[in-house]
Amino acid sequence: MTTKPEIETPEYVWDIARLFPPQGYWTEAAFLALPDSTRLLELRDGKLGVIEMPTDLHQHILGQLFGFIWQYLRRTRIGVVRSAGIRVRLRPGLIREPDIVFVTNAHADRIGEQVWGPPDLVVEIHSAGTRETDRVDKFREYAEAGIAEYWMVEPETETVEVYELRDGAYALRGAFRPGDTLTSGLLPGLDLPVAEVFAA
Repeated sequence: MTTKPEIETPEYVWDIARLFPPQGYWTEAAFLALPDSTRLLELRDGKLGVIEMPTDLHQHILGQLFGFIWQYLRRTRIGVVRSAGIRVRLRPGLIREPDIVFVTNAHADRIGEQVWGPPDLVVEIHSAGTRETDRVDKFREYAEAGIAEYWMVEPETETVEVYELRDGAYALRGAFRPGDTLTSGLLPGLDLPVAEVFAA
């Protein structure tokens, strides 16, 4: 009779975790010194947040939106657009990584190699794990940082909500759906057919 070989229990090197600050004690310096990773990370008041990996649908929508904005900027030359992961410092100790960021030429000094200052426009594409943060925390944080426009994309309902900063708070410019043409006060002349954003 033969006996099955024992399967060794995996051994984790927990002491490695002690090389990093505990939650609540992360500084910007420690955050920016982290080695490059395939995971997107954010910093909020001393706490490190790990963003869930995007789905194929998320990446498809991101690519479509980025492409439309990029083509628009090729014509107008009014600023630059980037997709995640660009670290954005909204205030000291608060660093987010929006899905898309746009900065006007007037604010080109906010563009940095490691981290950007507040952009003029941010786009967040909702997922089950990010919807509440996008609609509550980031909605408030982006307004407090003075970001002129905030677009929230809801894949489930195929809707793009465009919010404009008015008197320090966001007001809805429009909730655009397939059949609508998205317009932006910040990007004059941008006529974005929403159906194409969600088209397969």
